[in-house]
Amino acid sequence: MNPPILCIIGGCNGAGKTTFSRELLPALGVKRFLNADEIAKGLSPLDPTLVAFKAGRLLLEEVEVLLAARSSFAIESTLSGRTYVSLIRRAKELGYHFILHYLTIHSPAQAIQRVRLRVGLGGHHVPDGDVERRFSRSHRHFIADYLPLADEWHLWNNTQPPSVEIANSLQDSPETARQWFNEIHLMETPPRTILEPTRIALEAHQRATAKMVDFYKRMGIKVTPEMTLAPERKPRTRKAAPVRK
Repeated sequence: MNPPILCIIGGCNGAGKTTFSRELLPALGVKRFLNADEIAKGLSPLDPTLVAFKAGRLLLEEVEVLLAARSSFAIESTLSGRTYVSLIRRAKELGYHFILHYLTIHSPAQAIQRVRLRVGLGGHHVPDGDVERRFSRSHRHFIADYLPLADEWHLWNNTQPPSVEIANSLQDSPETARQWFNEIHLMETPPRTILEPTRIALEAHQRATAKMVDFYKRMGIKVTPEMTLAPERKPRTRKAAPVRK
């Protein structure tokens, strides 16, 4: 009998966690998906930030029910703190298999732009300052606190969907992930042999991207590279060179 699964999908605000989760979790056979933002939106649709603390408490209460039943479940989080460390340790003691998927993107500026786009489409708002602060904190806690606990982990670059896998626990050491962050995303990802867990997740990313692009088109939003890659500053435009006669 396979052990129950605890799957955490982590990453900064705007990394694409929810979109990815909706495609990945059915493929893993995980039916329960806990998202504090969605809980808050249900409690206070007009301003979910008013009930953020209560939503977090309700999420943890639901986790206790699932752990007691030894049911598989997934959580979405920015991982910008150590909130789930003790929960993961308890789950592993109960025999859970902990899978961690972490999505990263180019910069805080891109994260802020994606959140603003989401708000324009009716999604939940996150203040720019919170997005920027969580960006680097999320990276640090992923490396220091969550990666060492994972039975299986995958690190994805979701700067321009569909995601590119940077490293995974089946083929790489944690040091590979640390180096990638230390190089500030300058390392190129070499060609990789695609193993079955990666194939399942990669196909989920591709489905999520296709649905996202289709949704934007139906909303009349022009899909451009700038939508997924927000530069720190506006790109320079070169003047056309004079034509020599």
